[in-house]
Amino acid sequence: RERCMRAIRRHKPDVLFTWDPHAPYEDHQDHRSVTWAATEAAMFAHFPLYHPEHRDEGLEPHYVGERYFFAKSPRDANKTVDISDYIERKIEALCEHVCQMEMTVADLQVQLAGSRLEIPFLREADPKEYRPVIEAQIKTWAASVGRRAGFAYGEEFRRVRFNGVERWARGSDITLSDEI
Repeated sequence: RERCMRAIRRHKPDVLFTWDPHAPYEDHQDHRSVTWAATEAAMFAHFPLYHPEHRDEGLEPHYVGERYFFAKSPRDANKTVDISDYIERKIEALCEHVCQMEMTVADLQVQLAGSRLEIPFLREADPKEYRPVIEAQIKTWAASVGRRAGFAYGEEFRRVRFNGVERWARGSDITLSDEI
């Protein structure tokens, strides 16, 4: 958590994107660990008594106003973002994580072998040549999310903004923008 807080204070982001710590069915220990560290760091980075030694390094407290949580099995999603103009960039970025993408294809093949499904494209794929599988997986999922919101491709999040201030503002005549 301290290293995440240090990064927040160094880079001063307005928005945090991370795995949803409250989403069900997240089996990956790394995802669970990193989301709790990042979420807690974002929640408390604006308090000066959390890691006061950061000030000795010139790092001042910083408030992260919005948090966008994603999940394999999203729960309580309240924001769908149109990613149609960025779908190729998303795929390119994922494909840069070579060992993870090779492992993803190999894992999908193991799951396929244990199922009663017949997907020749996946069964015959070479994990070293992972791009077509990753592209098909991402585009299929993003199209199903986007279709529900009227986009070619979409991504859904559980968005939390400004904590209690948003709840207070919603009960008043203050208008909150829905923009990222």
